Amino acid sequence: MSDAFPSVAFQSYIAIGAILFGVFGFLYSVYAMYSSITTPDHPARAPICNTLTNLCRVMAALIALNALLAIYSLYIMSPVGAHNMLLSGGFVISVLAMAGISLWMAFFAME
Repeated sequence: MSDAFPSVAFQSYIAIGAILFGVFGFLYSVYAMYSSITTPDHPARAPICNTLTNLCRVMAALIALNALLAIYSLYIMSPVGAHNMLLSGGFVISVLAMAGISLWMAFFAME
């Protein structure tokens, strides 16, 4: 493995994570739109909601996997120095927050 590969992998995981989180947000908003049309007279959700729930759960799992791989590639690069450690810590916190929020929304907020 060359020394440049972890850097390329890290950058790729950042881009992929942004795309996955954006797609998750879009799917969740479509799910919310279809869920909001239920009424007391018609309490059943649209059939597409089941499919969207499953898609959001898959997307959340992919976001979590992507976050772990991004953190691991960052670990391999071994940032040295206080500034680099501070930047790395901020990245790790934000990636784990994105993964946690998407997992919570997909598995607990969607009925």
